[in-house]
Amino acid sequence: MNRASLNLILALVLIALGGAVYFSQKKAPPPKPPLTALNNAAIHAVTVDVPEHKVIKLEKSKTGHWTLTEPVQVPADAEEVNGLLNVATSPCEEKIALAEVKLADLGLAPPKYTLQFDQTRIEVGEVEPLKYRRYVKTGGHVCLISNPTSQALNGDYSSLISKRLVAADKTITGIDLPQLKISRSADGKGWTVDPADPRAAADAAQKLADAWAGANSSWNKPAAATGKTSADAKYAILHFKNGHALKFLIAKRAPQLVLEREDIGVRYSLSKQDANTLLSLQKAPIKKNVATAPVKSAVAK
Repeated sequence: MNRASLNLILALVLIALGGAVYFSQKKAPPPKPPLTALNNAAIHAVTVDVPEHKVIKLEKSKTGHWTLTEPVQVPADAEEVNGLLNVATSPCEEKIALAEVKLADLGLAPPKYTLQFDQTRIEVGEVEPLKYRRYVKTGGHVCLISNPTSQALNGDYSSLISKRLVAADKTITGIDLPQLKISRSADGKGWTVDPADPRAAADAAQKLADAWAGANSSWNKPAAATGKTSADAKYAILHFKNGHALKFLIAKRAPQLVLEREDIGVRYSLSKQDANTLLSLQKAPIKKNVATAPVKSAVAK
């Protein structure tokens, strides 16, 4: 290698090192200010008001658990609620003075929907076409934020309902299925199965109750608006220690199990395997007879 080539390589190395030092010392841009000064953990009430849909309200208990209180009263899905709370602290990527815009042009007069976190009101408008950010109005100004993705902002409260079918504090004492009923004995130590199934595993009734107690849907969606339920509809009815009951319409068994609570207007989508564990007793393993090979006597030669 001649000296000229060596000098060129050394020069390139020095340029690369200089660039690395420059970029390592270059300060990152300051973070964008949040949309509001709220702390997500300190929020105790959320209201979602989407025109032509039922108002959605959520409340946090003293123990930190969220409950959907309107339009139905059921435990809420913590992850979905967090998605809503994150709107309150979304970075304000661009702040615009009210005097500089016409609110009607931004879909803010009237707004597409409104959110209220405790006493803080946020009005949400159109999506701007360049970076697909939302115009929102709060605190006397307009901000552009990342477009929120929660289904609740479309007026769909079903996504906010807990994906757990049975609340953790509920004790199942009986299950009525289309061709099977189980009920806990008076002493609470066993189960009665009707009709009795000689092929069922010894602990099949307990496993059936445990499966329901721990069942979770993969996702929720609104109940089908089909009017009256078919006369041959099949249900699973759970009975609890406090005397209450839950009734699930068995809407589909394949390609996945779909259960519907008509009282709150939600469909739970579960796996196809859940149809086996939730709608039937587990069978006892089949004992295979092991044939004994005949013993050949040794023949002296």
